[in-house]
Amino acid sequence: KVKDYNGKEVTKQVLTFDETPWATKEKQEIIANNIVTANFESLYKTAVKYINELGFKLNVSETNKSVYDILKVEGLV
Repeated sequence: KVKDYNGKEVTKQVLTFDETPWATKEKQEIIANNIVTANFESLYKTAVKYINELGFKLNVSETNKSVYDILKVEGLV
């Protein structure tokens, strides 16, 4: 058990790749390779590349225009 931000004792949970887009061995290899080869000065761009490799797209139908423009510049939309 650990204490949360309010000092309340809580049970620490463990996250797994089960029931996520990364549940398969192939997807886990992609994330591992991206972490290992990450240049921390360009980590955001690496994350964008990884998201694109997985084939995810963001739903921007209700996104603020300035946020949309930033996402477009970064190649996310």
